[in-house]
Amino acid sequence: MSVFRTCLLKASIKKDELGIKGCDYEVVRDVPGKPVQIKLLGMPGVTKSIELVSGNRKFKSAGAYSLSLDDLVKGKSMEVSFPGKQLTEKYHRKLGDLTQCKVPSDAEALYEATCFAADNNALEVRALDRSGSTQIPQVQKARNAFLEQPLFINRGLWDRNMFDADDKTSFYIARRTNVQPLYGGSLRIDFGETINIDKLIVRCGSEHARGAFKYDETVVTYVSSNFKDWKEVKSMANDEIVIDLCGKGKIRYVRFKGTPEMVQEIEGYLGNKKLDRSKWRGSHLFAMYSHYQESRFYQ
Repeated sequence: MSVFRTCLLKASIKKDELGIKGCDYEVVRDVPGKPVQIKLLGMPGVTKSIELVSGNRKFKSAGAYSLSLDDLVKGKSMEVSFPGKQLTEKYHRKLGDLTQCKVPSDAEALYEATCFAADNNALEVRALDRSGSTQIPQVQKARNAFLEQPLFINRGLWDRNMFDADDKTSFYIARRTNVQPLYGGSLRIDFGETINIDKLIVRCGSEHARGAFKYDETVVTYVSSNFKDWKEVKSMANDEIVIDLCGKGKIRYVRFKGTPEMVQEIEGYLGNKKLDRSKWRGSHLFAMYSHYQESRFYQ
């Protein structure tokens, strides 16, 4: 069970339990002083005859949207129809075969939009993002205990490690189990909005970490504001890679030719001012678009 989500299940044979007979259901709310809420579950276009299992409790009325279901509280059965067109075949059926098609003219932009929308973070981090913030102190302590443990930090599984002002943390490929970059991967950075930036600094920590990142002692970078128009920038592959972006206009997306095994920190500057990185995101496992052949694209 994830430390970011909890699920309480109760199994009982007591006759005083509230429920519905005739279809699947979910009890959404059953607390003293408030109306009971039950979600009826069924496939599209299906009609079910249902009864209320009141659990020896008395109710005044029942309804669904503008529909009265008062007969249920009187102990009678009622028919309910679920919206939508009834399926004629099994919902998990085979939908069809993939066939080769012509590559659209904007395929690269679509591909890059998909890569930048996704991430390569650990599943626990994704669960945290889906759950959002919590007001429960015990839940927050459990999250902190998990995320702050050395075992998790040292595996470099979170893109936030590149933007946390701590060179002791990193975003790491080599320490992942059975995870390899696709066709060499590509380090991608999304600033979260279009910004003016004079230079981007990438620290990889060692020559070994940035080895697959450099070509003829240079690092090749591409920048864009819209996924379509990319400008190439070349930089020296030093211990601290400084990418000169002066005169490149407003930028949001950055992608690199290849990806280092480890990134300790990425910083941006406008003049001498260090830029806020709270909206920055990154990934490193998805290949460059140019590494794919047209025959690999299917509709």
